[in-house]
Amino acid sequence: TTAVTLTKVAIVVFVIVAGSFYVNTDHYVPYVPVGFGLTGVVRGATSCFFGYLGFDEVCCVAGESLRPTKDVPRAIFLTLAAISALYVAASFVLVGMVPYTHVSDTSGFPDALSEVGLGWAGNVAAAGEVATLPIVILIGLMAQPWLMAALAEDGLVPQFFGKVDRNGNLICGIVAVGSAMVIIASVVPFAHLNDTISAGVLVCFSMTSTSLVLLRLRSPSEEETSMFRGICLRNLVGYFNFFSFATAVGTVHAVGFWGNFITVLLGIVAVALCTIIHFDCPERQFFGEEDSCDAASSNYGDNEEYFRTPLVPWIPCLSIFLNHYLISQLDLMAILMLLLYLGVAVSFYMCYGLQRSVLRRQKQWLPADQNGLFHDREEHEVEDDKEDKSGILMCDLVPKKMTPITEDEGYKEPYRSIN
Repeated sequence: TTAVTLTKVAIVVFVIVAGSFYVNTDHYVPYVPVGFGLTGVVRGATSCFFGYLGFDEVCCVAGESLRPTKDVPRAIFLTLAAISALYVAASFVLVGMVPYTHVSDTSGFPDALSEVGLGWAGNVAAAGEVATLPIVILIGLMAQPWLMAALAEDGLVPQFFGKVDRNGNLICGIVAVGSAMVIIASVVPFAHLNDTISAGVLVCFSMTSTSLVLLRLRSPSEEETSMFRGICLRNLVGYFNFFSFATAVGTVHAVGFWGNFITVLLGIVAVALCTIIHFDCPERQFFGEEDSCDAASSNYGDNEEYFRTPLVPWIPCLSIFLNHYLISQLDLMAILMLLLYLGVAVSFYMCYGLQRSVLRRQKQWLPADQNGLFHDREEHEVEDDKEDKSGILMCDLVPKKMTPITEDEGYKEPYRSIN
């Protein structure tokens, strides 16, 4: 993967340098083409968002890192910076070589380099794309079997996805995921697939930001003073997502005085909800303590080794709104495909994952104290052959603690993301 990545980066740098000598500054006037405006720029950002995918792979393979608490945040920031710099520079040079109306949808740089008289450079770029693109796609899908295995470990998908062969490869998950990807790529047109994938990733990022708020903050207790008594953090975050999406849609599609007026009101409500979360929902002592059977293992306390997102909930809420704003730029077909995709995912979770979730079974088995908190797993370890009424081994649901191996013997610290 390192060799392929370096080759791909080298090709991008090559076309940037070669094309920069043939840039015509007249092609930058007007800088924003007439008829597009800001809306067209944002719509283009939504479509090209697919080109930025890959930095999330850092999180998916974080378990391979010896120091994930330090290396993962740095890797994400550096990857985003490198991708953005290369993407902007390549786009700037491409539009400078030929007018934007002449840029090919399928072979941008090879055709542009040939048009300015650098046919040999265009051939090099085309050969590099043909050689590296299939491998880059495979690398992009590399993390999907591991994600499915993690879901299988939590009981959200069939255990089939978590099976490994004698070499430790997730062969079942690889075959299943690869087959599904081939079928989808063969049936769905790329224009719709590109927008749907970008929108799906934006939805995932919104869910990530939502989860960050829910795990870092908590609902106020009855003894704590708050602006509104009896508020629930989950409800507030859910309402914010609704009003944020409505505001984003209104910002893009609202027409006339009343449309703009309603959009402003929706935005005010969204900001008010974020303000209530900020002032009324205190920070948890442990990351996700209320919903975890082993909260102490996620203690971030004063440990400076963990990266922590600042200005919660403001930054996550801003991220949610920006994601919704980009999604609202899509055409009707892409939105319908996104809704279909989400409907299938939610239906599968309601029919399968909700009932078979390991965490749900843990909560059903582990007794709670008078405060409603679950006791530590160590206090409730059972014998390997002990079964509950459903016939499921409790040792499978609540694994016993293991003696860690030293780092010299090959031990790698499990990945724990403190967002």
